[in-house]
Amino acid sequence: MPRVLSLIVGVLLLSACQLLPTATQQQVQLGANARLSLQTSWRGAATQTLQQVIWSHPEHEPQTFLVSSWLSAEQIVMVGLSPLGQELWRVELGHQQPLTVTGIAPFDQPQLAQAIVADMQLQRWPVAELQTHLQGATLEQTPDGRHVVSDAGQVIWSSSTAKGTTTLRHHVAGYSLQLRTLDETGVPPDAAN
Repeated sequence: MPRVLSLIVGVLLLSACQLLPTATQQQVQLGANARLSLQTSWRGAATQTLQQVIWSHPEHEPQTFLVSSWLSAEQIVMVGLSPLGQELWRVELGHQQPLTVTGIAPFDQPQLAQAIVADMQLQRWPVAELQTHLQGATLEQTPDGRHVVSDAGQVIWSSSTAKGTTTLRHHVAGYSLQLRTLDETGVPPDAAN
């Protein structure tokens, strides 16, 4: 199992390294000319979510893990856990705090942390708010999810929800994530709308 996890993280890191400018910019390169500036806070009531995540890539065996996230006006914290509850990584980002990542190797890489936060924000943040932080792309709401479309018209990221499961696809990096929410407290910002 550790060998498989190392291989998965290696593939994610290679993809992330090709797509990201630098860790200090807090921007994630989504495609050739498309970038997302990471947000440092969550508007609305603080919320905590626990999700089961299944990571898939066509060249590797799928892997299951848990992600606990805390979203507030002051800080964003995401913790990755093995199916048995062992902490694999922790990502923190806030107004007065640059993105920091801790964890066991190879999960302690800033590029991986940025990719994880970008996927979460593209899925959860209000579309209008995200749109102002995208360069070279547009975020579109669809009846069952969202799409990030480059200025050249290429779908580079998408999400769809069906029967309680959300599937995120990063078309450029070649991986997908299936998310199933196990527990959530607080009110997501769009719930009041």
